[in-house]
Amino acid sequence: MSVAPPPVIDFSRVIAYAIVDSSVEWTGKQCLYVGDELLGAVPRLAICQNVGGPLTDILLLHCDENWESLGCSGGATIDEVKSRAERAYRGISAKWIETGVTPDDAEQWMREHYKDMVCSFCGQLPTDSMERWIEGKNASICGACIRRLYALLEKVPDQAT
Repeated sequence: MSVAPPPVIDFSRVIAYAIVDSSVEWTGKQCLYVGDELLGAVPRLAICQNVGGPLTDILLLHCDENWESLGCSGGATIDEVKSRAERAYRGISAKWIETGVTPDDAEQWMREHYKDMVCSFCGQLPTDSMERWIEGKNASICGACIRRLYALLEKVPDQAT
């Protein structure tokens, strides 16, 4: 029996997943490079969508046995992504398992599992915007809070002079 993925992989909500087993044939009809190397067959696939931010594309994460993402492809719709997956993995269409993970479920899971990645000032997750994100040893700060801090510092006269 295979293990289901976590509700979120690489800040993306898992909509459906599939285990590539011996009933699925790798056709090689996929051109996905990771760095300078062509990514071949993988044991796990996950259809995902970004948890936050402006990007709404559907992602196909190509994962190892532990649901670590090795590469990413995607498309505009779930059906398009499933069709692309079927071209590379003949028989995968019968393997998809819907997760039922809602966007709220995914955000809550991230807040519980990525506590160190929540802005220490406003509580925003890195997925809430495409802004800069700075992580320190015991705190993180988002771009919006950096701008607010800068604006406050500009208003306060320098006491050192």
